[in-house]
Amino acid sequence: MEVAGLENEMIQNNKPCGFISELKKLKESSKEAIEGIEEFSAFKEYIHITRNVEEEFLDQITSTENLGEVKKVFLVCGSVGDGKSHIISQLKHKHANLLEDYKIHNDATESDNPIKNYKEVLDNLLQPFSDEYIDENQPYKLIIAINLGTLNNFIEDELYKNKYGQLRRFVNTNKIIEDEIVNEYKHDKMNYVNFSDYSLFHLRPEGAASTFMEDLFEKITSESDQNPFYSCYKQTCLQNCVDQQFCPLKNNYNLLSIKTIQNSIIQLLIEAMIKYKIIISVRSLMDFIYNILVPIEFENLADQKKLSEIQSLLFNEDDYWRLLLPNIIFEHKNRNVIFNALHYLDPLNDRVEAIDEFLVDFNTIEDKNSIFHSKFNDREFEMINQIIKDLYTDKIRDNNINYLVKTYIRSARLLNDPLIPERTIFHRFINELYNYNIGDISQMKNLYEMVIDSIYKWNGRAEKNWINIDDQAISNEFTVSQELKIEPDVDLIKSERKQRHIYKFENNIKIRLKHTSASRGVDFIIDYDLFELLVKVNRGYKLNSKDKENYIAFIDSFNALLTQGEKNKNVKILHKSGKQKSAYYLKKETLGGYTFESSN
Repeated sequence: MEVAGLENEMIQNNKPCGFISELKKLKESSKEAIEGIEEFSAFKEYIHITRNVEEEFLDQITSTENLGEVKKVFLVCGSVGDGKSHIISQLKHKHANLLEDYKIHNDATESDNPIKNYKEVLDNLLQPFSDEYIDENQPYKLIIAINLGTLNNFIEDELYKNKYGQLRRFVNTNKIIEDEIVNEYKHDKMNYVNFSDYSLFHLRPEGAASTFMEDLFEKITSESDQNPFYSCYKQTCLQNCVDQQFCPLKNNYNLLSIKTIQNSIIQLLIEAMIKYKIIISVRSLMDFIYNILVPIEFENLADQKKLSEIQSLLFNEDDYWRLLLPNIIFEHKNRNVIFNALHYLDPLNDRVEAIDEFLVDFNTIEDKNSIFHSKFNDREFEMINQIIKDLYTDKIRDNNINYLVKTYIRSARLLNDPLIPERTIFHRFINELYNYNIGDISQMKNLYEMVIDSIYKWNGRAEKNWINIDDQAISNEFTVSQELKIEPDVDLIKSERKQRHIYKFENNIKIRLKHTSASRGVDFIIDYDLFELLVKVNRGYKLNSKDKENYIAFIDSFNALLTQGEKNKNVKILHKSGKQKSAYYLKKETLGGYTFESSN
C-alpha cells in the first residue's frame, strides 16, 4: 500500500506539517494552554465556550458591583487545568468595567516568589480578610484563582488556621474542598465559585450529555473559514498534500468530523468519568483531542529538523492501522488516566455473541467488503471505505487481518453499530443518579428495592425479613440469621429540583436505610462500581472474599445496619446437611434467660 505521500512531500520540500503545528495549540503543554489571566489571544477567543460556572461567577460579580464600594473576596476554586484562569481572562476581556477595581491573583502562575512561598503570598493578599481586620470597612476587592489543594494547605497550616478562622469556617462549612455540593454558610465579605462542582457533562431525563464537549468538537471540526483548524486542514491536507488519501492524520480528522463519532467519544468520556472517577479538565480534554488526531509518531512532523529521522518508522502496511483514530482511542492505556480508562471500555473486551459471529464471518467469508457494507450505511460507510482501502484489494497481508478486525469493531463502537451491546447497567445508574440529584423520591423506589434486596442477599438469602449475620453463610454448614425489616429513610433525600437539566450534581448516590423500629437510619454511599456489584448480587451473583475486601465502606454500613436487628431477642440457626435442613431458634425470655427451640 502506497501511504508515504505526506511524509515524502514534506521531506522533499523541507517543510514541516502546518496542520500538526495548528493542532498543537490543543496540547496541554502549548503556549495557549498556559497563558496567564492578563492575556486573551485570538485563539482563546475562538475556542472559548461559555459555561454555567462562568455565568454563576458573572452573576456574583455583577451583584457585588451593585453594592458599590465594598470589601469582598472571591475564591475561584477548582483543579489544575479546569479553566479558572481562562474564564477570568475572558471576563476581563469582555467585562473590563466589572473587574477594573479588583486585584486578581492566580495561584497557578503567580505564587512563585523568590522571597516568599505561596502561603506567605496568600497571607499578604488575604490580610484584610483575617479575623483581625475583616470587620474594617475599608473597600478592598480581591479575586483569587486557587486550586483546592493549595486552599486546603493554607487554611489548615498551623501559622494561618487561627488567623483566618472566618475564612476557614466559610470553606469548611460550605464543603468547598469536599466532594459535596452545599451552600450552607453565607458571608457578606466572602464568596466562591467551585469549578469542581461542575463536571464537563450534565444530567437530564434521557441520560448524560455534554453541551460543552459538543461545542468544543464543533469548534475544532466545523467546515468554516472562521475555524483555524479547518482552514489549515483545507490548505495543508486538501490542497498541498500529494497523497492525502492515505494520511492517517487527515483520515482521523475526517472521522472526528462525523457527528455520530463525536457523540460516541463524548459518551465514552462520560462513562470513564463516572465508572473510574477520573477528572477530565478542559485542558486535559483538549490535549486528549490532539492525541487521538495526531499519532505519537507524527509529533516530529511539525519540526523540519526531525522529518528525515522518522522516514523509517512510518507508513508501512503493518503500522498504518494502528495510527487510525478508532485504534488510538483504545490502545494507549499508559499515556494518561483518560486513555487508561478508555482502554477498559474497549469493545474488544466485550465477549458477546454478535462480536463472536462477526469474527467467524470475517475469517471465513472471502468477500470482506460485503461484511463491512452490511454494517455501515451512507456517509459512514463511505468514510470507512476511504480509510480502510487496504481491505478492498486482493492482497491482504496476514498480519494485517488482526488490525482490520480491531479497526472494524472499534469503528462499530464509535458509529453505534448494533454489533456492540448497550451498556444497560451504566445507563440505569445514570438514570438513578439523575433521580437522586433532583430529589425525585417517587422515581427512586426501584433503586431502594434493589439495594435492600441485595443487602438481604449479601451473605446469602435467608427467609423473608431475616438476614444472615455471618459472612460465611454461603459455604458453611451452619448459618445464623436475625430478623431485620429494612425500610427506606428518606430524610437524606435532597429537596426536589424542578429543572430538567442539572449541571451541579454529586457523582455518587446517598441513601439511608433502617430497621423498622430504629429511630435513626444508616447511610450508604453508592458509586457506579458498587451499583454494578449490587445489581449482580440482586440477579443471583455469589460474592467472594475479594468482592467484600473491595467494598469496605459498604461493609461498615452493612454492619451498622445489622446492629439494629433483633439478634439480642431472637436468632435463627439453620443446619444444612446434604438436602436436609434443620432450623433452631435461640430466644430471649421476657423475665430473663434464653430458650433454645427447634422448628421441627
